[in-house]
Amino acid sequence: MIGVPGHGEPSQPSNSSQPPRQNGSDAEATPAANFTFFSYYQHSSPVAAMFIVAYVLIFLLCMVGNALVCFIVLKNRHMRTVTNMFILNLAVSDLLVGIFCMPTTLVDNLITGWPFDNATCKMSGLVQGMSVSASVFTLVAIAVERFRCIVHPFREKLTLRKALLTIAVIWALALLIMCPSAVTLTVTREEHHFMVDTRNRSYPLYSCWEAWPEKGMRKVYTAVLFSHIYLAPLALIVVMYARIARKLCKAPGPARAGEETGGGRAGGAAPGRVVHMWS
Repeated sequence: MIGVPGHGEPSQPSNSSQPPRQNGSDAEATPAANFTFFSYYQHSSPVAAMFIVAYVLIFLLCMVGNALVCFIVLKNRHMRTVTNMFILNLAVSDLLVGIFCMPTTLVDNLITGWPFDNATCKMSGLVQGMSVSASVFTLVAIAVERFRCIVHPFREKLTLRKALLTIAVIWALALLIMCPSAVTLTVTREEHHFMVDTRNRSYPLYSCWEAWPEKGMRKVYTAVLFSHIYLAPLALIVVMYARIARKLCKAPGPARAGEETGGGRAGGAAPGRVVHMWS
């Protein structure tokens, strides 16, 4: 469970057999067994330093790499192809995760408790869920586009305008499927749970979690997410790329095509056609 330090001055535990002091006076006598204390920091200083260095490096790679993808595609007009628009969308979703989710996730991994407000709790969960969903749906869209170009090359190709419309639909679906999570995400205080720092000062423990009206609703929502964000997209991608591989394996090679047509020129045209369809 994760949680946030409360606002104001922290309370001070009197000793191991008494609950924490609150407002400068001893709390009402209650057995210490009713209270649970956690270390404020989850890791030692060396481990925390490793976490920070790793997150900073990943953050910089995420920002620089995806920003370059966005710059190159948007700067060069000839790079604005259908496939590149989908790749641009993947870069944008990764940038959103890096900007809105990585800092909060780092802090959450360093301390015991959610150290931000309720709005940040909802925003971080919503952006992370939407970005993951949009990335998965975009990978499906890329697979569909390649499937159409290679398996059915004579069908109408996806235009740039339709690709942008598809991207808009992808984000709308991502928002729709993550709305229940954003609505139920909330910051709540954990009763009888406290965090204790290195100076033996105690803080109330808060959690950012999904508060569903009924326990069964969480299981249903998890099943919906699993089927729509993992199972169905994975099945579609596997089937389409399997069909693509089968189509390419059955395509005549240069030597075989040259024997069938009686010349090398006709055989050499087939690979060029395949490369053009992939571009």
